[in-house]
Amino acid sequence: MLAHPERGLSNTLLVHLQQELAGVELTLRDHGTFEAVWFCGYEANSAEDLTEVRARHPEAGLLVTGRAGDAPWEDQAAVAGADATRRWPMAMEALRDEIVRMVRSRRSAARAG
Repeated sequence: MLAHPERGLSNTLLVHLQQELAGVELTLRDHGTFEAVWFCGYEANSAEDLTEVRARHPEAGLLVTGRAGDAPWEDQAAVAGADATRRWPMAMEALRDEIVRMVRSRRSAARAG
């Protein structure tokens, strides 16, 4: 998870999500090695940002969420590097399950390769 420009809001959101997504380790850092990255709030003009995230984290599973009411954006996100796209809002359990699935898939691929 990448930081929001308002650091206090990011920290508050992080604390809340850590409670909601038990078993998933979250961070606001965008440097390092990650098994999965969640790009939250995809919009029509987000493709360039998503491409940069994919370039920084080429081995990570990249989950992208965007608003359900917006014009279709999933194909654009896939071209920019998303491994999976989901419409928001979604249940926290479904989000956690998707992230865990992505992490397990990456771990299995790493053991096999």
